[in-house]
Amino acid sequence: MNAGADLIGYTPSWANAYATTASAEMDRAIRLSKFTSIDGTPAGSGIAAKDTQAWTAALSVLGDANNPRKMLVDVPTTVNAALEITRNFVTIEWEASGSNDITKAFNGEVFRVSGGEVEMVRPGIAGDGANFTGGGIRLLTGGGN
Repeated sequence: MNAGADLIGYTPSWANAYATTASAEMDRAIRLSKFTSIDGTPAGSGIAAKDTQAWTAALSVLGDANNPRKMLVDVPTTVNAALEITRNFVTIEWEASGSNDITKAFNGEVFRVSGGEVEMVRPGIAGDGANFTGGGIRLLTGGGN
């Protein structure tokens, strides 16, 4: 993706590490479509409770010791509860704004951010103002820059 970054070699220090380039490492991301609800229903089913579980599963591993700090939102979803972002230095990027929106099906904020340095790229949040109230993103005290 970046010619300069393609020239920089990178080998993580943990066990079973592999050599790669800085560019490849920066492009690593988890995809929301790879996550499921507790019963195995894939993200993007349109069933609010199941999509919320898939989002929660993805956010729980985003930026942990074994996973990238970037997530791609690659399917449209409907959520029925706030999604908590607690990790620091993470990016959530919507692949195509407008076609992979989160549809909000509850009262309250869609995202509650308490992690620091959280970046959202082209966030797509579709509300249903006739039936539900609340904002899209809430930055909690001490979090989210």
